[in-house]
Amino acid sequence: MNGNENELRGILEVMMYQEDDFRKSHDNSDPYSCQTTKIGRRERSLMVRWYFQMMECFELEQHSVHVAISMLDQCAVKQGSDLLQDTVKFQLAALACLYIAVKANETCPLSSQTMSDICHGVFSADEVEKSELETLMTLDWRIMSLPTASCFAEVFLKLLPQKLQK
Repeated sequence: MNGNENELRGILEVMMYQEDDFRKSHDNSDPYSCQTTKIGRRERSLMVRWYFQMMECFELEQHSVHVAISMLDQCAVKQGSDLLQDTVKFQLAALACLYIAVKANETCPLSSQTMSDICHGVFSADEVEKSELETLMTLDWRIMSLPTASCFAEVFLKLLPQKLQK
């Protein structure tokens, strides 16, 4: 095993620990499967589709979208029915998650006014910024605390033998 492989295995171990730690400290059930909330898997799927449309429109990195989805899911787990009972609140949280992810990952982040314009003024720039702060507080300011599925895939691919990577 070479040094690079050891490093990748170490990264993988840390990512698995982070994932496991989050699961142990929160209810392991799918927050979108509860039949008593307005927001379910269908609404989440629509939001994910919208994220990818924004990625294409603004030429964002796919990783930014993955981070936004991860943050939205973490908020759904932590806030539960408070977030998933209110469609408007869910939409604003989703917008804030994308705003945060883009600010953290892109070289040219979008302004809160641009985010307001994206939703045709349904939410003001001030509301986007307020929701950003609420989201950050919900996540304890850990916007990259959970690895995304694409992070795992990237490490697994790097661990493949060279001849299989081609």
